[in-house]
Formats: sequence, C-alpha cells, structure tokens
Amino acid sequence: PREFTSAPHLFSVYLRLFLAIGADWTFASNLCDISNWAYYMGDDETNLWLIRRTVDTARKLGVKAVVSTECGHGYKVLRNDAEKVIGEPLGFEVTSVVELAHKHFKDGSLKLKKGAIDETVTYHDPCNWGRKLDIYEPPRELLRHIAKDYKDMEPHGKLALCCAGGGSVAQNTDMGQKRLAFAKGKRDQIVATGATIVTSSCQMCLAQLSDIQAHYDLPVQVKSVMELVIESLEE
Repeated sequence: PREFTSAPHLFSVYLRLFLAIGADWTFASNLCDISNWAYYMGDDETNLWLIRRTVDTARKLGVKAVVSTECGHGYKVLRNDAEKVIGEPLGFEVTSVVELAHKHFKDGSLKLKKGAIDETVTYHDPCNWGRKLDIYEPPRELLRHIAKDYKDMEPHGKLALCCAGGGSVAQNTDMGQKRLAFAKGKRDQIVATGATIVTSSCQMCLAQLSDIQAHYDLPVQVKSVMELVIESLEE
C-alpha cells in the first residue's frame, strides 16, 4: 500500500475485507509502499529494482497473488509492465482490493447490504485503471449495489476526464493553480450528477478530488471505493 503515508486509515479498511472473505493473507515488512516514483521519472534502472524487489519478496513468501491497494500507477506498473520489465513470468496473480472484493461479491462470499449508502454516489475513472488497464465495471457493480442512487459522470469510461492530478502533477508545487484550474471540467461533471459522494480507486485521484472539493467548495464527500464497500458489509 501507499496508504501508510497518504491515508493510513485505509489500511484497516483493506484488512476488514481480508477478514470478511476469510483470506489467508500476509503483509511483507520490507514492502510498505507500492508507489513507483522511478516510473514517473523515467528511471529505468530504479524501476527495475523496485519491481524486482516486489517480485522476489512475493516468490519468497510463496503467495498465490499480490493484492494492490487503491493505487493507480503502482498497480498499473506491477500488473501491466512487470513481466515485460523483468523479462520473465511473475509466477503469481496480480490483482487489486477492488477487484478482489468484486470477485467475492459476485460469488456470494462477500455479503453487502443493497442500498446501504443512502446518498447519491458517482465514480471517477482513474486514467491508470481505466484507459491503461481497462478496469471499468468492477467498481461500478459494487457501487450500484451498495448505493441507493448511483450516477455516472458524462463522459465516463474510456472518455472520462482526467482529474488533472496524476503523473506527479499534484507533487509539483509550480502546478498548483494550473491543475485546479484545469480541474474545473471535473468539478462541473461532479456537480452535474447531483452526487453527494464522489469516489475513486486511485490515491492520487482521491487526493486531487479532495483538493477540487476544497478549492471549489463542493458539497460532496470524497471517499475511496473500498471505504464505501466496508461501510456496507452485512453484519
């Protein structure tokens, strides 16, 4: 996870998912962050080192799957790029907490209350999850079930507007006002849905959406998909 530094409370959310589905899980003490800043910087040597560290640790632990938290670029690199970078099969599955929750929801082993979130919810498609990994329906199927009212932004899916915070733009202090000005389009999309909760499955997007909410004084809450899922667990 990268949540230890950006949103530490979310780690307990993911642990509750593992407990709810009866997963046999572990957490590697030497891998505390899926972020890959070398990928942003075009540093191929360090990118290889970071990927190799994750792969070697997973193999040493003998896991069947590595589960990523709600991270955009880190998950994209591990799932889509890792085998090409190291030049060999990983030997284990790479998935995300959202897709894991969706899989167990579909097979009935994760019980979620229908309409548990008594608000209007909309979902922002992260660029890394959407256009780069083609993950559109798993978060939406979960949200349509647990929200009393779910509405998509227009356009969405492959044509979704970028939040304007990715690609390390949010970390660039010189881009602060520019990224928020560009994000007016996303602000307008959110307002048009009438949503009171905007959610996403990428920490960078969630941080940018929170900045958009504060900058434009939007009457919405910003929450991760998994926060809403865990709030909807059947007791």
